[in-house]
Amino acid sequence: LKSKVSLRFIRDGDPRGGIALGTMRRGQVVRARLPARVCAGVVRGRVEMQTIVTDARSGAEQVADTQGPYRLRC
Repeated sequence: LKSKVSLRFIRDGDPRGGIALGTMRRGQVVRARLPARVCAGVVRGRVEMQTIVTDARSGAEQVADTQGPYRLRC
């Protein structure tokens, strides 16, 4: 991926945190911990992940993909 890409985690419709990803090659895997705010105040819930692409020229963010909801156990 050549654009600036990040993952945003949404719990109950509220953005709870994100992870910035660097440039990646095809098939490359990234492992990271969830941001602490995703689990703050709950033991179980549901979370969605959005892939956010930022345009290098304008700086505008666009949701490229949404996955989930997934069950969340903290």
